[in-house]
Amino acid sequence: MEWTGDVLACVQAFAASKGFYVSRMMPQLHSYHLDDNPELRSCNLFLDSKLGNAREVVSEPISDSARLENFYGEGVAPSVRFVRERMRVDYGKAHDDEPHVADLIPLTSATALVGTAQQVSERVAGFGAAGVTELVYQPAGSDIERELRAFAAATGLQG
Repeated sequence: MEWTGDVLACVQAFAASKGFYVSRMMPQLHSYHLDDNPELRSCNLFLDSKLGNAREVVSEPISDSARLENFYGEGVAPSVRFVRERMRVDYGKAHDDEPHVADLIPLTSATALVGTAQQVSERVAGFGAAGVTELVYQPAGSDIERELRAFAAATGLQG
């Protein structure tokens, strides 16, 4: 698909303009299970700073416990659970008899930025109020530019 190369080129150009480079790529890592493209996979990119682009970072413990109260999302403590993907003939379509998917909904709801533009805006503001200084956003779907514009509008990041 041509647009995937365009997205990668844009990411690389943006990283380079900020003093970084793509040091590693893990291709075809994530499955999306999209009806219109069940074979679509995304990748992870690792960015490293160019020499001379380093900044000094001072890390201090948070002493105000109220800042940590909702750090993982509205009082929902994080939990780890491994879900093994099952290969089957109708790969890409989940079945109602898979309870492990339902078990992940509370954790996803507590940590993911999903919902209406207003809900996403409120969640980002809540993370900021809790002291979060960095969020990772990975758009998905067939129109990445539209997703990026919608996220920027919802979070007030438009330039």
